[in-house]
Amino acid sequence: MPYAIALSVVLVGLAAFQLALALGAPWGHFAWGGQHRVLPTGVRIGSVVLGIILNAISRSKPERYTMVPVVIGLAVLSLLIALG
Repeated sequence: MPYAIALSVVLVGLAAFQLALALGAPWGHFAWGGQHRVLPTGVRIGSVVLGIILNAISRSKPERYTMVPVVIGLAVLSLLIALG
């Protein structure tokens, strides 16, 4: 149960972050390679999906150092819940 709660908390936070990006929050340096402060409309639409590999190869240090651990944590928590 603690893993499920932790996973849910992180997923809600990540969903809120992505929604904020899609609505124009100035946190673009944490996503999509850090090239935009506010994401352009086309990128906002695509802001629903991020992954370990895409985050890891990003040119943005904030994105690599923030989002890679978050996505890895989500994967580990999901695996623990699935195995539990």
